[in-house]
Amino acid sequence: MENEFAKILSDRFNIKFFRVPMSGGYTTVHKNDNLREDAREILSGDLICPKNFAFSIECKGRGEFNFWDLLNDENDHTEIK
Repeated sequence: MENEFAKILSDRFNIKFFRVPMSGGYTTVHKNDNLREDAREILSGDLICPKNFAFSIECKGRGEFNFWDLLNDENDHTEIK
């Protein structure tokens, strides 16, 4: 599911998103390791997001949900700077 969602976001925003190894579980399993803060931030969700993307993405497969409904308003959210 994470790879599929990474591709959807990459195609939608024309910038690369990637699946975190172990689906974001790395920082949970290795929470006491001496990870740098930036590494911990990058590995905290299920997807590695572009640097200026304001969200951490956690993928869950629970029923019907349309992600794009969150983005449908008067503003154009198709560009990440």
